[in-house]
Amino acid sequence: PAASSQVMTFEAPTEMLDDSERERTLDEIQDFGVKRVRALVYWRDFSARPNSKRTPGFNRADHTAYPSATWGRLDRLVDSAERRGVELQVTLTGPVPRWATRSRRGHLDRPRAGEFGRWAKAVATRYGERVNLWSIWNEPNHPEFLKPQFKKRRPVSPRIYRGLYLSAERAIHGAPGGSGDTVLFGETAPIGNVHVVSPLAFLRGAMCLSSGYEKKRGCGKLRIDGYAHHAYTRRNGPNYVHPEGDDVTIGALSRLVAALDRAARAGAIEGD
Repeated sequence: PAASSQVMTFEAPTEMLDDSERERTLDEIQDFGVKRVRALVYWRDFSARPNSKRTPGFNRADHTAYPSATWGRLDRLVDSAERRGVELQVTLTGPVPRWATRSRRGHLDRPRAGEFGRWAKAVATRYGERVNLWSIWNEPNHPEFLKPQFKKRRPVSPRIYRGLYLSAERAIHGAPGGSGDTVLFGETAPIGNVHVVSPLAFLRGAMCLSSGYEKKRGCGKLRIDGYAHHAYTRRNGPNYVHPEGDDVTIGALSRLVAALDRAARAGAIEGD
């Protein structure tokens, strides 16, 4: 019983950025009736010297300062989507360049928010009016996409994500033509465990809220244009409601709605 106005979004992250697969893939997607595609844009893949410990010396907020081949695949995807009249949702996410991590080891551990903001500004400036829908980080509550998730059994990924989100959101909205763009918060995975922070626990941590949704001092309001969540279900089926109250599968989306309402009432996010 989906609304007739509902937008269908399709994701094929490998194929859409593959020059040999992109057009065939978009042909097939459009045949499904899709009006929007989501592209995962990995910072490591659209940067400079991603495996180096040394930070590049050029202005990393200026898209024209990057090596000439940096943006080619993404340029061609944006061109194809625009030509077809398909809206493009861009998710800026890790893995990240090695030099952009705090320890300069690996590609997921504590990305530096300031560097992420510079890169986000470069991307947002390059595509200007051509991309108006953005999402910040793919499943940041999952260790395959952001580390660490916990320290001494306490979630730490929400605070890391808050810094990344703030830096990117301000860069996108501050870019030429970006003030009215939609920037989505979250992109959370649905179920927590000892390795994955539960989505609502993650939401509260990133928004500086206690377990009772009371806002902690010293945290300002976040500008959030929408919340992205991966409400995957399990073999129990789409109507199954997970017994853990901080988990949100498709059968328990009301939990996320209620949590966002409580966050707004607590003054954690701008707007109503």
